[in-house]
Amino acid sequence: MPASVSLMAPAVTIELFDKLLGGHIAQREIPVFIANLTDAAERSDDTCKPYGHSLLYLVSRSFEQDEETPLLGMERHLAPALATHRWSVNLQQLRCPGGMWAGGSAATSATTHGGVDDDQAVRDAVAAFIRGT
Repeated sequence: MPASVSLMAPAVTIELFDKLLGGHIAQREIPVFIANLTDAAERSDDTCKPYGHSLLYLVSRSFEQDEETPLLGMERHLAPALATHRWSVNLQQLRCPGGMWAGGSAATSATTHGGVDDDQAVRDAVAAFIRGT
């Protein structure tokens, strides 16, 4: 198993993440980092025109079996999942835009799903997380 897990706006369902990794993360106390958009940014991301919301909203609402499938990378689904899953105690979240990883770090600026991995503040936070700083 890895020493840590870093995910940027993951499109994986919470159910699948929990099934495949949740128990291992909780049992082995593996640190998890998730960078994701705030729900407001997800709703105003117009990258998937003419849909008018982020790619994850589209995936959550269109390509899964349920009306809205909870995705790990969506703040609106992650927040309630943190209260009900054992792996949540190992999770650290970085919100975009405006989140800051550590004192003196730059604030995140990504406002689109595709911009999360291009955000230098997110990249720096991932590197710091992996290094354990």
